[in-house]
Amino acid sequence: MLDVVVNMVVVLYVLAILFVLFHSLFDAHLIYHYLRSHRKLNKAVYHDKILPFVTVQLPVYNEMNVVERLLDAVAAIDYPADK
Repeated sequence: MLDVVVNMVVVLYVLAILFVLFHSLFDAHLIYHYLRSHRKLNKAVYHDKILPFVTVQLPVYNEMNVVERLLDAVAAIDYPADK
């Protein structure tokens, strides 16, 4: 009976270790592709035509103490005004 329990624990342990291994490999794959594309973006010249349109929404409700600081921060964003 004890052998069966030990074998089950070993099997569960091996499965957990395999899950962690595959998850780590997948994360490494994502990091590799992120770094590869990040280098390409750094080399690219940004033109206004490739920048996406964005919307800045300011969640303000009873925030009298932080509205001025929030508006200053939004005004300081360096992004083309037409985008």
